[in-house]
Amino acid sequence: TEDSTYAVYISPLTNTTAIVKFGGDLVVLNPGAWTYLAQSTDFEYELGVDYNVKFWLNGNDYKVKVWEGDPVDDEPDEFLMEVTDEEPWERGVWTVMTILGDPIGDDNGDEIYLDNIVLKQLGASAIDNEAAANAPSVFALKNNYPNPFNPTTTIEYSLDKADDVTINVYSVTGELVRTLTNASMSAGSHKVTFNGLDNNGNPLSSGVYFYSLQTSNRSITKKMILMK
Repeated sequence: TEDSTYAVYISPLTNTTAIVKFGGDLVVLNPGAWTYLAQSTDFEYELGVDYNVKFWLNGNDYKVKVWEGDPVDDEPDEFLMEVTDEEPWERGVWTVMTILGDPIGDDNGDEIYLDNIVLKQLGASAIDNEAAANAPSVFALKNNYPNPFNPTTTIEYSLDKADDVTINVYSVTGELVRTLTNASMSAGSHKVTFNGLDNNGNPLSSGVYFYSLQTSNRSITKKMILMK
């Protein structure tokens, strides 16, 4: 739950359906802190009616269908909404259903009833796999994830050719606090984990830090936030 998460948010009272993402273990309870990727009021909900919901996630494409009736025979051809996230979060698996309300009390309390839940993992097509295999590697440093983090985060980078690589972490004052990688690396994609400790094994304090990818003749620097 420390990683970022995608969710389908449905409010029958406002006829709102949305695709959202959020980060942090308690942010699920705070819709005001979510990032709304797509939102629609085109589907009208009725209280006391059973609906089918299909959330389709593949790569950085996200789609939602909602319909009433038979889950197979009545499924519409078109999705209610579709969105592409330019900075997708695709780490881990977390499935949860919840009501953002008070289900405790008399018979008028909120209820949620789940039935016929099917989870499918969508793999890349043969064309996608072939394109990925033939795609040339590039020199790049990705945004760390999660960010902010506590205390562990992952840094991914890629090289267009084999080279000597150094990945360092610096404080906002420019002080070197941790060397994560100092080795010869092959061309392609790589990743390294930073556990929030300095070179002496001491925990770093909360704040902004910079991480850099340095090779024999190039460098990239990005910012990350350690939050405790």
